[in-house]
Amino acid sequence: MHLHLEPSSVEVKKLAKEWVNLYESAYKDFPTELKEKMWKANKSGIYPKDQMPYFRQDVVDFIDAAIEHHKIRTL
Repeated sequence: MHLHLEPSSVEVKKLAKEWVNLYESAYKDFPTELKEKMWKANKSGIYPKDQMPYFRQDVVDFIDAAIEHHKIRTL
């Protein structure tokens, strides 16, 4: 796992871009509003974990920090 790396690192930037690409691919047929709601739900952890897939909060926080740091376009 790369959670020990700084969000500013080149390696983390690559990971964040991959995450955004995977996210876009997974939700490509959904309206932007739904994609935004899903990402907000992942970031907040407010959805029922037994009803939909989720990611560990530390991973979501890490990816979100990298996306923000590198100004990667999401959604």
